Amino acid sequence: MRPPARIYLDVTNACPLRCLHCFSSAGNPLTGELSRREIGDLLDQIGAMKTPSLVIGGGEPLAREDIFDILDDCLKRGVPTEMVTNGVLLDSIAARRLAAMNMPLRLSLDGVSAETHDAIRGAGAFQGALRAATLLRGAGLSCLSIHFTVNRTNVQDLLKLPPFLHQLGIENVVISAVKPKGRAKDNPDLLISPKMAPYVRHKIALISLSSSAQVRQYCDKNWRDFGCPGGHLKMGIAAEGKVTPCVFLARECDRSANIRTR
Repeated sequence: MRPPARIYLDVTNACPLRCLHCFSSAGNPLTGELSRREIGDLLDQIGAMKTPSLVIGGGEPLAREDIFDILDDCLKRGVPTEMVTNGVLLDSIAARRLAAMNMPLRLSLDGVSAETHDAIRGAGAFQGALRAATLLRGAGLSCLSIHFTVNRTNVQDLLKLPPFLHQLGIENVVISAVKPKGRAKDNPDLLISPKMAPYVRHKIALISLSSSAQVRQYCDKNWRDFGCPGGHLKMGIAAEGKVTPCVFLARECDRSANIRTR
């Protein structure tokens, strides 16, 4: 058996935002979230499998008081790790610590203006993300990417990304599509219909031709055939330890395995 190419680990469900497209309906921490010791044991297993990519998410990872201890545990075990953050909790101290770790970071940005971004994530989120980008670049973090989640309200901003990212001094962008999970199920007007998929792919292809932005990853490239890498190329681990074929299925798989009961 080969190891999954990527594992998504949600370290908490806590988050200061209430994003309309949040697949985990993040906000309050869950009862019985994994401790640092339990996460450390999990990292030992991930390291032994030689999984090439671990993505730390949430919720908002920076909402955990011990998040830097967890990230340090990842480095000590040699687990290739990347963290996703909305940036609103990031301050200059956190920026310097992340830069010192030189750990790849994805900063969520769902629009090139406050009007678009804040309509999805809440008032002030856009300025919070821009401030985080400035702090991270100022601290010298070289491996910073923007994570853009496409939905029907921000698809018009896709072609505006390259010049906007150039202004921010960020070259890399990771693009994914909103999934009908969590709060997004309650906001169906955000969802990309199958008929819109070719239109979105075309815009992403145009971005790939730009000299001022590099599409480092297009998470839904298999959209073309509506295939899914869940369960054979990637897996998800929810904040309470639930193991699922995909992090987007954490709430649906009530009977799935848990790292505490294996």
